[in-house]
Amino acid sequence: MSEEKRINKQHPKFAEYLSKCESLALEYAEKVDAAESQYPNWRGLDHPASHEISEITKEFNKKLKALQTEYNFLFVRENERKF
Repeated sequence: MSEEKRINKQHPKFAEYLSKCESLALEYAEKVDAAESQYPNWRGLDHPASHEISEITKEFNKKLKALQTEYNFLFVRENERKF
């Protein structure tokens, strides 16, 4: 079982990590918007781009996980904070 950790916002590298996360999220939000815009008048849960959006989301999650792994030193238990 994995233990719950929090991000240390006082760490000097936190701003860099946050910037990369925001850039990644924006990039993939634009990809989802582009996929949805292929069917501008579609209303409903069975959107024709659902499969494409699912693949985009999986790719985003994979890259976000890699970013979290790269910056894993930012995630600490509350009693481990050093900054």
